[in-house]
Amino acid sequence: MSARITDRANALIWRMPAPRRLRTLVSQLVYRNPPMPRERAVEALRALDAAGVETVLIGGWGIDALVGEQLRPHRDLDLVADESQLGPAIEALRGLGFEPWNHDPAPGPISELRISSAQTFRDRALRVVELHAADLAELEPTEGTLGAHPVYCLSADHQLQAQLQMGRTWTPQRRANQRRNLAAVDVALKSDVTGV
Repeated sequence: MSARITDRANALIWRMPAPRRLRTLVSQLVYRNPPMPRERAVEALRALDAAGVETVLIGGWGIDALVGEQLRPHRDLDLVADESQLGPAIEALRGLGFEPWNHDPAPGPISELRISSAQTFRDRALRVVELHAADLAELEPTEGTLGAHPVYCLSADHQLQAQLQMGRTWTPQRRANQRRNLAAVDVALKSDVTGV
């Protein structure tokens, strides 16, 4: 099924009079974002840099940046930006054709980081950027690379905590992705300890 057809089906799912957890499960079974190419992810990061917005990569791309290579395809770009820089961040993403799609005013924490809001953006190709607002002073990010682009990402320890607390592993693909992520973070943690 094409992304546009599943997108329409997903919109109907979210209108169902059912508990949020059930709608989330059904949505994940029906809809999958199209892949986010590394070039498009780097383009978004460069636009945010140019706007003076400091970001920290989390999720799949954050793990890839931490280990220095792309481990698997990703269907979104997850970022944390400082709460005070949300306006410029939104404008930078809009400049690339990403428009607001969903907003969660009360998301849960990521690792030990308190997230004050989460905004999801999509471009015309339905590629997704998730922008999480937090106080970046609470973080000590690690330097990483995405392609040749230097970025900040969560440390291996914080990535591990975030993966272990992740509650979205209901589908076989999500469980497989989480296992890959945990294995990659485990390797990164071991290299931190041994210095290799």
